[in-house]
Amino acid sequence: MVRREVKFFVRIFPTVKRDIVNFKIDNNRKIIHVRSPPDVKKYHPKFIYWEFVTDGVFCNSCQDEVYKEVVEGLVHRALEGERVMFLAYGSTATGKTYTMTNLRARYEHRGIIPRIIRDLYRKREELNEVAKISIYLSCLEFEGTIVRDLLKNEPNKISLKRDLAPMVKCGCEAEALRLIFDGESRRKYVKSFASCSTVVTTIHVNCLWLSKSNSYFSSKIQLVDMAGTESISSKARSDADQIASNMAMYSLNYVLANASTVNSLDDKATFARASPFTEFIGQTLLTGNIRLIAHVRLTEKYLLPTLTTLRLGANLKKLPAPELVYERKPNKFLVIQNLQDENSRLKEQLLLNELLKGEYRGEKVSQEEINHIVRVAEAYLHERIDEVPVMSVTHYSLILPLIRNIYKTDMNDLKRKEAMERAAEREAAITKKTRDIVETQRTSRPLKRVDSKGSKTKLFKSSSKSKVSTRSTGNMIQKRSTMSVRSTSSSNESPLRTPDKEPSYLYLDADDTVRDSLWQEFFRRYPELDRTLRQHRIQVLTALRNKEDASIKAVRLRCELDSALVRLEDAHWKRKATLGERIGPDGIEMQSELERNAELVVEELTKEYMSSRELAASTHAKYLDLVTMYNSFNESVRLEFQDYMNKIYTTTLILPEVDNEGIKLVSADGRTGEVIDQQLRTDVAHNEPETEEEQAMIYYEHLQRSHGKNSVHFRNK
Repeated sequence: MVRREVKFFVRIFPTVKRDIVNFKIDNNRKIIHVRSPPDVKKYHPKFIYWEFVTDGVFCNSCQDEVYKEVVEGLVHRALEGERVMFLAYGSTATGKTYTMTNLRARYEHRGIIPRIIRDLYRKREELNEVAKISIYLSCLEFEGTIVRDLLKNEPNKISLKRDLAPMVKCGCEAEALRLIFDGESRRKYVKSFASCSTVVTTIHVNCLWLSKSNSYFSSKIQLVDMAGTESISSKARSDADQIASNMAMYSLNYVLANASTVNSLDDKATFARASPFTEFIGQTLLTGNIRLIAHVRLTEKYLLPTLTTLRLGANLKKLPAPELVYERKPNKFLVIQNLQDENSRLKEQLLLNELLKGEYRGEKVSQEEINHIVRVAEAYLHERIDEVPVMSVTHYSLILPLIRNIYKTDMNDLKRKEAMERAAEREAAITKKTRDIVETQRTSRPLKRVDSKGSKTKLFKSSSKSKVSTRSTGNMIQKRSTMSVRSTSSSNESPLRTPDKEPSYLYLDADDTVRDSLWQEFFRRYPELDRTLRQHRIQVLTALRNKEDASIKAVRLRCELDSALVRLEDAHWKRKATLGERIGPDGIEMQSELERNAELVVEELTKEYMSSRELAASTHAKYLDLVTMYNSFNESVRLEFQDYMNKIYTTTLILPEVDNEGIKLVSADGRTGEVIDQQLRTDVAHNEPETEEEQAMIYYEHLQRSHGKNSVHFRNK
């Protein structure tokens, strides 16, 4: 019998100065000691501590570390039919929403919900051939007895029946993230750091395993962001909001207190007397795998709330673990298919028995009998059986036409295969010949400027039947055909041309001379411009390399400094635990040798980090100055090249203005000049993100901009 799994984690809110007298953490980061509140008020305290055994204490841990420790292996177990719950609770402003969602921060600092959605869709892609997975999403907000559906626009109050919530099917990760952002924007806040309601985000996973018989699972992953609990003396929220938040925690404690006396499969009596919140999460709370994440502040002011928060996790962990309930459901399609297959197999077996006994003598032949005779004939042709079983199955008047049909079918397949191979060889020969001709023409004379369809681009057509002199090309080029579209990776990048990757241009040019050759001719006539441009480019690349090296060094020193600070903090704790707070003869608190060495290392790393930070700032400023100079000089060179082109195409024949004579510029495919201008303005090429992680990051930032990155929506009651 498989038991459910309950794990209890503690995440400590980072503070400037930690209270090391009232709170102590073991070196293994598994046990935390909290001082008894009555002992603090005594005149002669005895330093009595409560001990709480946890599965992990997160102190100065990043989001990725918390996610890997808490959610390890639970995504795949949810696909196997196990219910999972992640419950973040604690006092107000201790980082619960930061741990669960954190949608207003950078992509790498996102919380558990966006990360678990990413892993679910990656699992679906991995198991695409062996499982059919459907993902649904629901997001409910509980405030007292009021329930709101955050995936709907106002008014979004609903009447909840048991654990049946309105769901929205999500076809991809981007759609699920958009729904999460929409729900977060509709959440009720009384202050920027305080929410007065509990939000339950439920991911419904329906998994049909194609490789397992009758393996159809419908499980849930519930992620609970509890409202912060407060004492009556707190002024962060109104009295009504405090009562609603504390009642949600009280109802949760009530369910846990009665959990051992109630059957997990018959929970109507317990949850009917609780609240809509516990009625919704109750089944998962009693029969699923639970991950509790207690959020605390280790300061004397929060001593009593911290003790209360840790007691809840310890009590839940001590409860006897009931049997784990798998959400397995019979799949009617698989049941029907198995019955049909079994029926067909029995019919074939009966027919085979009749044929082997020689009882078949009728002229009417069913489709099953024909299929059986065909299989026997194929076995005979492949020399798996001899003539005797063939003649015992049926009469020669039926077996011979079947063998002839098999022969014709095989011959047609061979002829079709040979024809396809000859066509492929002929196409390869034509392609090779065409490539050789193109290479010969390219080496013998300059290439023609062609458009994307392979034909020479026509810039304009005259409405009159008179021939327009080719000398008028210069006037047309100056007005319409010198348009180019720069292909950049993003709108924020500097338009630099590096030696490794030159910028690409799209030209509409009617001249037969290749534009690149004109640039080369222009630089041969003005070598000082080419030399200066190359020098600017080299300076920009050198400055960029120096800036990146300085930034990498600063980041590395910052990481080393953080590690040194952690070692210094551990040395403080060890000295406090062994020596206590001893004062030396000079009136200064005594330090251990390990503590003094750690302080020296911190001072040295701080100096190195500050100097590297100043160096990174100076190199960045120098890089920006060089980029500005390079862009300015590059623009001046482009203008000079344009003047040079105008001089080359200077004509003696001056045509009237295009607009005055009714002449329109028309391309080879019939588009007018206005259409070409509009398409060139809109068809700016952007480099696609190379990896899936970069695509997810770009879409995540797009959702933040569309929903307001730093906005908090306040709703009055």
